[in-house]
Amino acid sequence: DVLDILIADLRDIEAAKKIDRPELRVHCTNTIMRTSDDKAKLARTVLALLTAENAARAGADPS
Repeated sequence: DVLDILIADLRDIEAAKKIDRPELRVHCTNTIMRTSDDKAKLARTVLALLTAENAARAGADPS
């Protein structure tokens, strides 16, 4: 797998809906980082998505 999750900006939600599929999760959020708080929010969002993806894979992996 090359790409499991794609982060898109909220302004691109209609385009994101067109490419969302089981093998590629598309998550829309604010990606414009004007402040330190914006950067921290985006980082927390990405980390939460990756944590959830890893947990799902661990639960599905019988090894």
